[in-house]
Amino acid sequence: MNDLDTLKRIAGINEDQQTMKVKVVNSGYKTDMGIKDAVILGQELDMNMKPILKLRIKDINLGDPVYANFRNGEWIVDMD
Repeated sequence: MNDLDTLKRIAGINEDQQTMKVKVVNSGYKTDMGIKDAVILGQELDMNMKPILKLRIKDINLGDPVYANFRNGEWIVDMD
């Protein structure tokens, strides 16, 4: 491991993060923001024991984590 790899590890930079494409909508305003690239932070179960994904999407929600649900054959983040 070289010095650059050590610095990245200390800073928490993981270039091998899993990414995916998700659809971002706001059902309250009936807007569709299109397909965005997202970094997968984790997997969880909702209150109905259905899988959800915890994601980070650049320029969405100020970089704070958002949650995606699987609906109609695709992962969807609803900002409502």
